[in-house]
Amino acid sequence: MNTPEIHKLKNGITLLFVPKKETKIIDVIFSFRIGSRYEDAAKSGISHFYEHMMFDGTKNRPTANAIAKEVDVMGAAFNGHTSDEYTTYAISASENYLPKAIEILGDMISNSLLSEKDISKEKNVISEEIKMYQDMPGEYVVDIYDQAIFNGDPLSRNVIGNYETIKSVCREDLKTFKAKFYIGQNCFIGLGGNFEKFSKDEIIALIEKYLVIGSGRKTDIFPAKVLQIKENSLIKNTAQTNLMIGFLGPAYGSEEYEAFRTMAVILGGNMSSRMFNKIREELELAYDIRTEANSTTTIGTISTQAGVPNEKLVEAVEAIRSEYERIKTDMMPEEVEKAKAYQIGQLKLSTENSYNMTYLILRYYFTTGELITVDEFIDKINSVTFENVKKVANKYLISDKMTIAAIGPKAAISKSNN
Repeated sequence: MNTPEIHKLKNGITLLFVPKKETKIIDVIFSFRIGSRYEDAAKSGISHFYEHMMFDGTKNRPTANAIAKEVDVMGAAFNGHTSDEYTTYAISASENYLPKAIEILGDMISNSLLSEKDISKEKNVISEEIKMYQDMPGEYVVDIYDQAIFNGDPLSRNVIGNYETIKSVCREDLKTFKAKFYIGQNCFIGLGGNFEKFSKDEIIALIEKYLVIGSGRKTDIFPAKVLQIKENSLIKNTAQTNLMIGFLGPAYGSEEYEAFRTMAVILGGNMSSRMFNKIREELELAYDIRTEANSTTTIGTISTQAGVPNEKLVEAVEAIRSEYERIKTDMMPEEVEKAKAYQIGQLKLSTENSYNMTYLILRYYFTTGELITVDEFIDKINSVTFENVKKVANKYLISDKMTIAAIGPKAAISKSNN
């Protein structure tokens, strides 16, 4: 059976086996409990900076190209990702390459050179990454929204950091950062796919051999302390105004979380949703509009994002606001059932991919401390009732607690603020 198992290793690492025997690949995911919300403000972006450095060379593979060549010859998928709560490194490859995948990731984490030359290079690379996102209003509006809705909390910060903090990073900062956060107690490893050719003892031995990290105090999880701002905007001469409108919500894995996600689907999660039909199809105010629920270990949000005509920003805001208000009073039980069916279908499609399945189960354990199967995820969705969704709608969609973020021309923003 494809049943997940959990093992605690000697050095404090948590290892999750997530088998999928019908595939011919393996997925190795190293995840650490460190992200932007656990950083000092003066070192904002250091988690993301450090992630970049892991790809720049080790004692055994002294350049980024040397690492890339070995991964490429495996025909593997290879990536890293930093979020507000965790940093992840992953390789997906043919099942025969399991030992090699573990060895490469272990080498990157354990033996990174952190050379002055690469530090200087990454300062330039990340500065360009910041500029890239600032030139993409559809992406950058998320940062403007987070600055407002999470104001007062580290969640309001950009994961990438800013020009000043990135410029200030030095080698000693990175070494101190590694010693503090890249420890066994903060490390969660997901091993997915078809690893039947190797015993669990062999796999554990490989991890303990190649992933050499210190011990120390695990990262403390603290509650969010937000001082929510209702409006935040950036004046930019764009062809349309990009906006994001939403509310605070429950934590990932909480009792309300599935109902909250179901409400988001009803509002704007697919092409038959309320926002899509009202804002795009009926009012013709946007090409793309979507509503999503996103949650962290301690707090979440629901948000609707759209690009709208500059001259119709006020109309679009009012239309979106109206849909948020209306769902509290005229939602139908069949809408809940359709949204649940949609989520289950999407979950089944996604977890046909062994990496997605492994990542999902790893993240759930990482965030909640509970081991869960895909079938149990489905049971959670199925257990949502009409009353559950109605309750979260009336609890969280309070009109005077709504946050609006926008990027657009001065004339459009000024008019919307009047």
